Amino acid sequence: MCSFFSVVLAFPMQVRVKSPRLLHLTATALLVFTASLLAASTLQADELELMSFNVSRSGYYADDGCIRILQGLDPDVCLIQEWSRDPGIYATDRAWVDAVFGSSFSFYAGTGNSGTWSLRNGIVSRYSITSSGSVTDTYVGGRYYDWAVIDIPGDIDLQVMSIHLKASPGPSERTTRENEANEIKTWVQSNFSDSEYILIGGDLNTYHSPAEPCLTVFASFLDYNDHIPADRFGDSDTNLLRIERYDWLMPNSVLDTEHTTLTLGVSSYTYTEGIVFESQVFPSVATELPPILYDDSFYPTDHWDNSVCHMDHCPVMKSYDILPGSTQLLITEVRVTNGLHDPLGLDSDWVEVCLKSGSIDMSTVYMTDRDSVYPIGNNGPLTMGYDELNGYDILIIHDAAGTSENNTTGKGSNDLWDIYQSSLSLSDQDDQFIITWQNSANPDAENTYDAVCWSNDDSSMTTDARDDGNDLISKSHWGAPYVGQGTFATGDQGPAIGDLDDGYIQRVNTLDWDDVDDWTISATHSFGIRPDAGILRLNFQPHGSSTPSDYMKDWGQDHGNDEEGRYEYGWR
Repeated sequence: MCSFFSVVLAFPMQVRVKSPRLLHLTATALLVFTASLLAASTLQADELELMSFNVSRSGYYADDGCIRILQGLDPDVCLIQEWSRDPGIYATDRAWVDAVFGSSFSFYAGTGNSGTWSLRNGIVSRYSITSSGSVTDTYVGGRYYDWAVIDIPGDIDLQVMSIHLKASPGPSERTTRENEANEIKTWVQSNFSDSEYILIGGDLNTYHSPAEPCLTVFASFLDYNDHIPADRFGDSDTNLLRIERYDWLMPNSVLDTEHTTLTLGVSSYTYTEGIVFESQVFPSVATELPPILYDDSFYPTDHWDNSVCHMDHCPVMKSYDILPGSTQLLITEVRVTNGLHDPLGLDSDWVEVCLKSGSIDMSTVYMTDRDSVYPIGNNGPLTMGYDELNGYDILIIHDAAGTSENNTTGKGSNDLWDIYQSSLSLSDQDDQFIITWQNSANPDAENTYDAVCWSNDDSSMTTDARDDGNDLISKSHWGAPYVGQGTFATGDQGPAIGDLDDGYIQRVNTLDWDDVDDWTISATHSFGIRPDAGILRLNFQPHGSSTPSDYMKDWGQDHGNDEEGRYEYGWR
């Protein structure tokens, strides 16, 4: 059994990572472990990272190197070309997506087969795909342009198309690519909204010389060449020999305006225009972007050795500053009527919500117990904000009759926002409470701010409560002891918080890991008291060893409790 080195750090701001995977680092990686690791995580909070990747070479399946590259770069949305998979390992496209990206990802597999000579496209997304389809390429038989509309967080959808144009450098092929580009333009302008985000990406098979007329077509309706991704040496070519630029990400002007620097790796390497990724070029790739290995991309000296090289394209990736991730809104306490003292002096249920950072109008935020959904700020605009002097802004939602405060009336003398919501109805048996920016009793995972589950510990659950809890687990907003783990059953409360008769449901601190360990039952309320910032726990697995290395032990001792309690360490 492997041991894990557990480092716990006091940290004054919430760190959210896009994937709730356990962080595995080698002892070498520990050498570069600094505050920059923490900063890198927070920088990604409000950026959408988009990729295009031709994942296989004709005659071969997408191999383990390709899969590790996708996992290490961890895009939010990936436009795939030549999407093949080994049916002996992945029986379905869903199984492949689950293994490579995660079970919470949505996908659309374009028209075509999934075998070793596959020319089909695909789209994989961290966020829900609301519609999708394939458009026939009338100039090249057996090919399609595959599209999807993605419900990313916020008010504007992302519309994408994954394309694969005719190959070869001859004049007839260049004309075919021009015709394909015009066909794509006609469809996009008729079916996508140019007032929302558009991204067309894929393998265009374009050559530097002579000029490609298809690019002139794309320039007429997309900002196709404003930001040119490159590797760390400035090379923007993406094909097998790194001498031609085959692969493109082309946004419309609405999306291109939001282009931002892409940050990758433990050491936060920056790529202002985006990246053309090759594993042999990215610095210290195995420790910077695990699980990627140095030789996962093609070898420059082995390009034609098919036993080694099963890919003939580099992925390209860009970042856009369009997600509302800088706002951190958390549920911090829940009180369900059970005879305990009510700080409001009323026999009422109430929920305390804390704004950790940013600002937000709570009249645009919804609450649900999975049965009904209601706007939280139902009395007009109520803007919560983070105050550097006073800290977190706090709002109390309660079902006791009273005046709902808003921007006009302002906070009361208790320096808290109070909201009377007559529709608040929580069970003291088994229930959950969710805050979301989606007007739905069953919000999507990416549209959920926070959630909490509880039970009365009587060894029984209703079918509805069981299913509601398991849905939150499947969406990675709950788990025991980690996000996405555990199950509820009618005879087992699973990863629920303990018996409500024991007190108040309280968040331990504001480092939110979306699991049951974030919460406790307290005999006393913490009404209006701003929660602690908490600690950040990182688990290190020694590489190639089942026991901790001496270096890691020494690091833990040198940076342990003797430094004013800033670090704790231990093995588990």
